[in-house]
Amino acid sequence: GKPNASAVPSKEDGNDAIMRPHLFRTAVQYRLGIPLLKEAIPCPLCTQPIQPNGDHATCCANSGDRITRHNALRDMVAGIANQGLLSPVLEKEGVLGATSGRRPGDVTIPNWSGGKGLCIDIAVTSPFAAQNMSEEEPCEHYAKTYKHGKYQKDFEDSDYLFSSIVWETTGAVNTEGEELLRLIMRFASKRLGREHSSFCGRPLFAFRDRLRK
Repeated sequence: GKPNASAVPSKEDGNDAIMRPHLFRTAVQYRLGIPLLKEAIPCPLCTQPIQPNGDHATCCANSGDRITRHNALRDMVAGIANQGLLSPVLEKEGVLGATSGRRPGDVTIPNWSGGKGLCIDIAVTSPFAAQNMSEEEPCEHYAKTYKHGKYQKDFEDSDYLFSSIVWETTGAVNTEGEELLRLIMRFASKRLGREHSSFCGRPLFAFRDRLRK
């Protein structure tokens, strides 16, 4: 029969949800554990070896892809919050007072709970990075150690709550982040008059698609 033009992946979700054929084939090979290279080659950015399975590409410290991916995920979270009329602010300054170089609110929601706003710190970590190889749940470890460990105490007497959403490049997300995403999506689905479970499907697909790029 005729294909459904709104089925995911779909341009209804924006062009970023559409993967070019060679990218899709690469993503499928990677997910299935099919070698992407015939033999190891040096990474052109950091000279570390890229093994045939391609894991290094997800954690190369010298690749600009990490920033691009982070910003895309940040914008997606903000977009859903905006659909829910939560008035998100990107990279809000001065959340912790007159401090230099500290912006824990990748996405800040001015009025969240109990008269306080919410600062959401977004991060992506690779389970294949050296510091994560011994961790059973890298996203949980990263959120606890590098996000809450760094910022939580500074929020105790502030006008904001703090939360983190940490994805792994293979698709996992920390428990706190998953619960927060579902809350934000609930605001959006209710505001748009959409059935909640079906509405959640599109953003979750888009998040995973962005992680693969």
